[in-house]
Amino acid sequence: MKTQNGKQIPNPILPKQQTEGLQGSTSTKSKQLVSKPTFAATIQTDLKSPNNDTMVEIQHGTHLGKPVVFFKAEEYFVNLAKECRFTIIGKFYRGKPSMEEIRKTFIRQFQLSASVKIAYFDPKHVYLDFANEVDYNHVFAKDYIDIGDAPMKILKWTPDFKPEEETPIVPVWILIHQLPWHLFKWNIVSRLVQDVGVAVAPDMATYSKSRGNVAKVKVEIDLLKPRLDQIWL
Repeated sequence: MKTQNGKQIPNPILPKQQTEGLQGSTSTKSKQLVSKPTFAATIQTDLKSPNNDTMVEIQHGTHLGKPVVFFKAEEYFVNLAKECRFTIIGKFYRGKPSMEEIRKTFIRQFQLSASVKIAYFDPKHVYLDFANEVDYNHVFAKDYIDIGDAPMKILKWTPDFKPEEETPIVPVWILIHQLPWHLFKWNIVSRLVQDVGVAVAPDMATYSKSRGNVAKVKVEIDLLKPRLDQIWL
């Protein structure tokens, strides 16, 4: 009841059906939620974009009574692996820190020119996926990186990587003594050492030609192959 000038004025009475309709409308409006696209919906365009992977031949069969998938060797070890050519494996031999600590500590230690993805693999290993060759070579030149009190060994990723096995591909520095001055060019030096391994990068003094008596080159070698200790020039 409301009062006006001392007189009581009755509240307006709405029909029961009309009152229920108004209450129902208010309740529905207050509970209405905004629909957001799911993650799957947002990436559908990228998933449907044409790329070289659509040409990969995958064969299905059975082995010992179970389904099995076959890839051609060139596609598995070469074509599909190209996308991971700037990937490094980080291995912890004693106690792996949390992924958050690994990411934060790594970013603080390196001034990268682009982004890096650091992904969990197992309790001892992480993947470091770089966006370009410059950052990849910068980090791959290291033997170990200290993540807090836990040293992380830097290993080369290969398509047949197995966590229970050590990769035989390791980076080493080699010296080329008495290299003629006019051969201090990367396109020459990198080819001089191709019988030893895959040239990764020269050191700063070799690159800038500030040291003339020896060239120093980081090379990936396969420990399972015979090791060379000399090259005749």
